[in-house]
Amino acid sequence: MKKLDLQTKIIIGLASGIAAGFAFNFAGGANNEILSAWVFPLLTFVGDLFIRLIRMCVVPLVFFSIAEGVANLGDVGKLRSIGVKTFAYIIVTGIISAGLGIFLGSIFKPGVGAVLDLGNSVTSIAVETPNLYGVLLGFFAINPFEALANANMMPIITFSVFCGCAMLLAGERGNAVKEAFGNFTAVVGRIVDIVLKITPYGAFALIAGTIGKFGAALLGPMLKFFVLDWVGLIFIQAILFNLILLVLAKANPLKFWKRAVEPWIIAFTTGSSNSALPVNMRLADEMGIPNEISAFVLPIGATANMNGICCYLGLLAVFAAQIYNIPLSFSMLAYIAFECVVLAIGTAAVPSGGVIMATTLFTVLGFPLEIVAIVAGAYKIIDGIHTATNSIGDLVVSTAVAAREGVLDMEKYNDLTQSQLCGAEDPEAVLNG
Repeated sequence: MKKLDLQTKIIIGLASGIAAGFAFNFAGGANNEILSAWVFPLLTFVGDLFIRLIRMCVVPLVFFSIAEGVANLGDVGKLRSIGVKTFAYIIVTGIISAGLGIFLGSIFKPGVGAVLDLGNSVTSIAVETPNLYGVLLGFFAINPFEALANANMMPIITFSVFCGCAMLLAGERGNAVKEAFGNFTAVVGRIVDIVLKITPYGAFALIAGTIGKFGAALLGPMLKFFVLDWVGLIFIQAILFNLILLVLAKANPLKFWKRAVEPWIIAFTTGSSNSALPVNMRLADEMGIPNEISAFVLPIGATANMNGICCYLGLLAVFAAQIYNIPLSFSMLAYIAFECVVLAIGTAAVPSGGVIMATTLFTVLGFPLEIVAIVAGAYKIIDGIHTATNSIGDLVVSTAVAAREGVLDMEKYNDLTQSQLCGAEDPEAVLNG
């Protein structure tokens, strides 16, 4: 095992976890007293520890790297150009993804004729309905230290951008602070390198525990909905993302995906884009994306770029409308797509965040919440693929923005001999690219 690179070890951990999970489920799953008393608690502990260690690195990594990245731009005008392109990609791809979910639901009609037991479902969940102005205000923290303490990512990102701009404008003193921020980023990067060593074990524990407890029984009457959801997300990854790479970035998709396996698996197993963020930021340098691009685009993407969730929300809204015989006009469908993007930008990237967004969307639309409650019970079966789609989308956007800015190093991007840095023996070599 010591001779294997980290990416291979993660794949082995994931495959072993799937096999072990089905074995546990075959042995009785949550109804087996020994498994419930000893095995599942241990798997939960290992999985939770892995997630905590990864997320421990996220806030300092985002804060220092964005501020340093903006300061390294050397020109505030570049920040405007990069920011406009980033949010344009996020909004356009989000609308396309939501539209795909709506299209699949309208064509294949998963809710028509479905008979679901809604008797014991939760019928009301208290939520705060976001609006466009509320989402925009949420980008700015009243107290940045409170945002840092609570890992409230969008205010942290905004504050980091202000810090980077201030370094640019502060002259020589700003350069001294920028150097200090660069040192902090390097130290946090070393912490990330240490934490990633346990990724294979975290992936094993998370997937084995989930499958072991629930198995295929999670599907039930939701099978058609779940299949369509997976089809939509596979389409986004295989078609939409590859088109962006080919047409906008003019980059070889095969060489992109060869590197993207590791963050895909981490996002899939943890259910949080923030958990894959440190790996994405390290891969960006390997792919020839300059730090001033990746340090700005990737953290924003981890919070705001949610193609997987947008597709899911669009499909779920149509699914519920069909079950309750609610007619949906074209203008209503367009409004649903718009709301999906607003919710994706304005909601924190947390595990099972799709349940929170679905509840909010249904409240906005005036739909009954029973369907959300039923989907929530089996959400783990689709949460991973949502997050993996979101996370890989962040890396795609970064590649496209760098290419459109004319700063993507194609020689480095095409050099696959550098594609296994995460498994390198020398951590210093990993951090320095």
